[in-house]
Amino acid sequence: MDNVHESPLAPTSGQRGPNALYTRLSTEAFRLVVVEQGSWTDPIQCWLRTVAFNSKQAYQALSYVWGTSISKSPISVDKHAVRITVNLELALKMLRKKNKDVVLWIDALCINQ
Repeated sequence: MDNVHESPLAPTSGQRGPNALYTRLSTEAFRLVVVEQGSWTDPIQCWLRTVAFNSKQAYQALSYVWGTSISKSPISVDKHAVRITVNLELALKMLRKKNKDVVLWIDALCINQ
């Protein structure tokens, strides 16, 4: 994981290209986070997926704006190291499946704030 970002995950102003977490969305799309399968002790690996509003993609919504303590272990989002709150880290570990990826909408990860 090359770059460490503090949550929220907005890249620096004007940043685009291979180091940017976000690409421009059309007015007809939004982002989801895919949490890769794993056990409780595995590092959290995620990637962002852009989907159309009219898509039938199933997902769960998670708003994580609770807690202020930042985790000492960053998660991986599109191969970028991202520091999140301890509470979000615990929620992701609890929601993650051992044998199946999980699709979530998480406000601070999916919205370029």
